Amino acid sequence: MMIFNALDWAYYLSLSRFVVSTKHKCYDY
Repeated sequence: MMIFNALDWAYYLSLSRFVVSTKHKCYDY
C-alpha cells in the first residue's frame, strides 16, 4: 500500500496539471 506524502501529492498534481496544459498548447486541443 502506497502512502503519499502531502508534498509529493501536491508536486504530482502540479506536474500532471503542467503536462496537461502543455499538451493542450502543443496540440491546440
